[in-house]
This record gives sequence, structure tokens and C-alpha cells, in this order.
Amino acid sequence: MIFAMVLLANTLAVICQPFCSFSDSVSVLIRIAFYAVLIFAVRGRIDAVLLCRLLVLLAFANGFYTIIQFVSYQVSGVYLPITLPFLEVESSEGGIRLDLDSYYMWSFRPSGFFLEPSYAALFSAPGLALSLLSNKAILEKRADLFAAFVITVGLFLSTSSMGLAILAIVWIAAIFKRIVYRGEDGTTRISSPGLLAAMGIAVFLIAVLFSGLVDSSLSRVSSGGSFGQRILRGVELAQDMDIRTFIMGTGLNNLTEYVRYYGATTPYDEANLEYVSAFAGALLNSGILVFIGYMAFSAKLFLSQKDILGKTIALVFIVLCFVEAMTNSYRFAFYVVILFALYDFGDCAVSHVLCGDEERIHVFKKRGYGEASA
Repeated sequence: MIFAMVLLANTLAVICQPFCSFSDSVSVLIRIAFYAVLIFAVRGRIDAVLLCRLLVLLAFANGFYTIIQFVSYQVSGVYLPITLPFLEVESSEGGIRLDLDSYYMWSFRPSGFFLEPSYAALFSAPGLALSLLSNKAILEKRADLFAAFVITVGLFLSTSSMGLAILAIVWIAAIFKRIVYRGEDGTTRISSPGLLAAMGIAVFLIAVLFSGLVDSSLSRVSSGGSFGQRILRGVELAQDMDIRTFIMGTGLNNLTEYVRYYGATTPYDEANLEYVSAFAGALLNSGILVFIGYMAFSAKLFLSQKDILGKTIALVFIVLCFVEAMTNSYRFAFYVVILFALYDFGDCAVSHVLCGDEERIHVFKKRGYGEASA
């Protein structure tokens, strides 16, 4: 449905906007179509248990390597590699060899196997949520807690402002889950051990905040950093749109042309004039109706989740859409696939122990995917 709305808005923009070029937007249209087909092709056919375990294991591996990178730099000043030595890194200028001395010229921010700490946070968030919030063990109870600890430390050390926001969301949800529970009589109760554990976690987080470990993240947010380009730039451009652009948008991948045609500059412009957050991009590129469509889709993803695990990952997804350019990318598909799996199979998505083969087949058939999918 959203793809049809985007296609219609883009067609109108090509016809009506004097600056809009279909050739500039066709690659993005093809990409959106590919991810839409991919999402619905794998829905009901993916091994949800394996998916959840992989998310935790990969987030743990990245957190562990981030810690090793941090220790290596602090102890010996050595930058550990963040790419495979036999592969080139793709950039707008083509394939390049990453020079770590130049890459860390301004500050050292470990990110494990990712080039950006924000990307490490984005892809680690589901694994952290699963290890903390699942009703049943993903790996094993103690292993899940250890994985959550390592992922948390890794995100702290990366000094990513996005990572801090994700940690706050997931840990607040985990604390709430352990404090508040429903008794056998249906009344809401407060867990004393959970409350004590929450107080201990709060003391630890306050100590970390005052240690200066996250000063660089907070200073980058307060001084602008990428925050201005990701969020504030989209708001300012939207405020200056004429009624035609407000309705149909600039056309996909034509924001740069719009800015140059009308001279619509902001204090937050950088080299990549196309870059805005997902929701801002939906409004600017495709107009108000598509923007409402994306907002409604995101709200439905959140409301359809049945437990705190699914709702937390959905909330992280919504927050990311406000700050990250991910609407037309694999990052959007990554989260939607996970949220569909959690919705479709519930607790069966995370535990073979909880759901035997017959029950898992029943869940698949109930959702309309057929016995073969199980």
C-alpha cells in the first residue's frame, strides 16, 4: 500500500515539479520495490528461532570486539581493524582502502565490525532487547544476561548518541518489566527484588554518566553534530515547502534538485543534500499523504505487538525513523522483518522449548502460512 502511494506521489512529482527527474528517482523506486517484495516473501517462511538467536549472537560478538578495540587503543594506542583486509570499503568515490589513522583523526570511537557507531547501535538493538526482555531464554538464561552486559558496555564505549538512546529505551523497558508484574488474581504488583535491582542499575548508570565516558556523545548532541542534519534540517525544509511540494513531494532522490532550484538552504546543510531522517524524507520526497502512511504503518507495528519485547523493538524502530535515513534502505527492511516475525509467532519466535513442533505448526497455520512453513 505504501509503495503504491510512493509510486503515485513520485509520478505526480515527475509530471508537475519543474526540477524533478524520473531517472534520478528510478533507482530508489526499484530499491523500495525490492525490499517490499523481500519483506513479504520471507514473512512466515523465516526460521524465527534461528533469527532471534543470530541477532543476540551477532550483537554480542560486535559488543565484545568493541570492548577489545577500546582496550587495545587505551593500553597500546593500536587501532584494531574494522574491515576485512582483503575487501575494499565502498564509498561515494568508489572502493577505497580504509586508513584508520585518518578515520580516527578527530576522535577514537570504537564500533566493532561497523564503520559507524550509530550503525553498530542500530543493528545491536534487537539483540539487546531479545536478551533482556524475552519471556524465555534465547540462548540460555545466564548467557542471555552476559550477552546483554557485553552489548551494553560495547554501546557505551562507542559513545554513539543513538546507542545511548537505544540503551535508555531497552533498559527502562527491562527495569519496568522486572518491577511491575500481574499477580495470579489479575492485580498489578510491585516486585521488591526487581525494585532493588532497578535501584542498583540506576546507581550504576548515574556513575557512568558522571565518569565522563559519555561526555563526547552529549557534547556532540548539544553542539549540533549530525543531529542538525538528521532532524532539524528536515523540519526547516518542511516549513518552507510550497503547497504543491507539500502534497506530492520533491520526488525520490530529488531533494538536492529542489534545494538548488529554490535555493532552500538551512544552517544544517552538508555535502550530501539528500540526507534527512526517514520520516522527514517521507514528507519531503513524497508529500504529506505518504508521510501519514508511514506514520500509520509504524504505529500499527507498535500497537500490534503483544508484549514488552515486541513493543520495545517497535519503539526503537520508530525512534530510528525520526533520526536515521532508513526508509528506502535495508535497515528499514531489517526491522520490519524482525517485528513481523515477533508478531506472527509470538513466544514461538524465540523458544523451541516453549513451543513444540506441533504448536509451532499450529501458530504458522493460524497466521495463514501453511504447515510447510514450519
